[in-house]
Amino acid sequence: MPTFRDANGLWRKYDPKELASIGALERHTQDVFDFYNERIKNAEPCRPNAAHIAIAEFQKDVAAFCDVIHVTQNVDNLNELAGPPRVFHLHGDF
Repeated sequence: MPTFRDANGLWRKYDPKELASIGALERHTQDVFDFYNERIKNAEPCRPNAAHIAIAEFQKDVAAFCDVIHVTQNVDNLNELAGPPRVFHLHGDF
């Protein structure tokens, strides 16, 4: 699943001002929806990797004596699929 900001990220191919702003939504509503619907479609078949699972297991293992707050910039639901008790998305989620 492509990221937004890495070396081959989506923002190297697309202008975020044209797809990820209130102005873009007002000016190019369908383009914005098409862009994000494509991201959602591409994310759907993805499954958690070993890191997602390890973080979820850690949260469960320490839940009786420690409150872990899992904060992510990821907009996919791979952390939730791995099974942690709580995940907070800084930038929202799909």
